[in-house]
Amino acid sequence: NLKGWELLFKGSKTGSYLTIEESEGGTVPVVIWEVTATDEAALDRYEGFPSYYIKERWPVHMSDGSQIEGMIYIMKMIRQSPPHSAYYKGIEDAYRKLGLRSQINTILKPALERSLQRGTHR
Repeated sequence: NLKGWELLFKGSKTGSYLTIEESEGGTVPVVIWEVTATDEAALDRYEGFPSYYIKERWPVHMSDGSQIEGMIYIMKMIRQSPPHSAYYKGIEDAYRKLGLRSQINTILKPALERSLQRGTHR
């Protein structure tokens, strides 16, 4: 979990995508994959790095007490808006497949609700 962060949908009128933003008391579940340099280059293209997302390297504390270096993409756009329903459904399905079913109601749905409430206000 990333403590002190919250999940948000940001983007433009053509589409909104997941990102994170600092938030006191927030928590975002994370999943860790091992990626090769080729994988990272493909992810950079897919995520629109460096135009739409920045990429940061953070320490990740594993449950066995070890620490690894993790990578995360954070969206540069500031406008919050709701995602397309198909995109949201895909994220919801991924939460289920990754064993994060309980976080759908506590993390993912609140992120959607915030984006619906704030829309173009940010």
